Order: sequence, then C-alpha cells, then structure tokens
Amino acid sequence: MVDATPADSAHIKPVAPAAEDSPVPLAAAVSSADAFRRFWPWARPDRYRLAASVVLLIAGSAGEVASVWLFKNPVD
Repeated sequence: MVDATPADSAHIKPVAPAAEDSPVPLAAAVSSADAFRRFWPWARPDRYRLAASVVLLIAGSAGEVASVWLFKNPVD
C-alpha cells in the first residue's frame, strides 16, 4: 500500500466510473418530500415512537448542555 503525501496528492485525480462502466446504474435524484412520502407508510404504525425518540433526542442534548453549564464554574 502506498501512502500519498501532500506533494503527491496534487498529481492524483479522482476517477469516477462512467455510467456505462458502472455495474450499478446511477440513481435518480429524489427530493426529501418524495423520500418522506415513500417512507411514511412503513413508519405510520410507529409514529408515536418516532415522536418520542425526537423528544428524547432533544431532551438528551439539552441535558448535555445543562450539565456543561452547571459544571463550568467548579471546573474552572
């Protein structure tokens, strides 16, 4: 395995496979709204769990911020 140094990396050009050379065809761009519409029928039975997980995610982040704020003076 050869490691590229910064001097060597200037000469290396990324090569993307052409569409006809790729074994997997390129996927079409999908908007967020379309992805949500496709995902929602499977997620509908768990919508309350999804909402609870978002609330807990926000509460956990707020708890981390509060702990840093509470301990900033004793640590300093």
